[in-house]
Amino acid sequence: MENTKPHNVQIQERRIQEANNSIQKLGIHIKHCDDHNITIIANDIEIIGVIKYHTSSDYTVEITQPFQNLSGGTHIPYFARAYTPDLTGEYGNHRMALELYGLYRLGNNLQDIINWAIANNIPEEKLPRDIQQLHKLERLELDNCNLTTLPAHIGSLKHLKNLSCENNQLTELPDSIQNLKHLEMLNLSNNNFTIFPEVICSLQSLVALTLSNNSIEKLSDNISSLNSIRALFLNNNQLLNLPQAISSLSSLRYLNLTENPLQCLPDCISNLSKLRALSISKNTLANLPHTIQVMKELYIMESK
Repeated sequence: MENTKPHNVQIQERRIQEANNSIQKLGIHIKHCDDHNITIIANDIEIIGVIKYHTSSDYTVEITQPFQNLSGGTHIPYFARAYTPDLTGEYGNHRMALELYGLYRLGNNLQDIINWAIANNIPEEKLPRDIQQLHKLERLELDNCNLTTLPAHIGSLKHLKNLSCENNQLTELPDSIQNLKHLEMLNLSNNNFTIFPEVICSLQSLVALTLSNNSIEKLSDNISSLNSIRALFLNNNQLLNLPQAISSLSSLRYLNLTENPLQCLPDCISNLSKLRALSISKNTLANLPHTIQVMKELYIMESK
């Protein structure tokens, strides 16, 4: 039978059903919820929160047990309200319960990072032991820490803008690093990478990437997704060539390829219209592509 309900009503009903399904799938039980407090049971753990703000289109929830000082919420823009159920009533309770459960999981992830730091003797001045401070962290320097791995939940550091792990023994990155949506600077120089970490290609806000002094033999074709990158340091690796995808780095201004066994550069490198400095010293390049002649503002640093 054809559904004759208005489209916005169908969308609202679908979202209500999705919230109900999520509650059931995660095994969340709402023990109590009123205008000011909410308590849920998940995995036999009692999770308590306070409702800081709640209207038909907004809510803010703060967890108070077993973690504190972590909050989250949602705001429905005016133009979307006709297609979104009212955030009061049962639907609102389910949404706030899911929010509180998410804060609980975030708290667990942050605590795991703290436990990792303690186990790896990371000084507290490098990585704070307070969950709230850790959650707000924008800069993390883990240089010279003799690390072979990074914490699995490093992607929970949502506010991180600068991550430096220079001079360690890293060979791979955790998948969760792709969740660092605000990361602008990533320094992985002087490690043991032999394969370009594919997960880096998900970091859309990345402005500077340093992979100097590793043993990387090949770049990923997905490097083309790094639309914001301006500086790329690949010196002292084992690169034989560059992928065509390198030409899609439309914001790139500086490219360091010094000390690689490069045999050639792709003709498409001339598509890097904003490139101003190219370092190709100590390579095995016989010739530069003729297309590079059109790059009048490019400064090339080369020496044998």
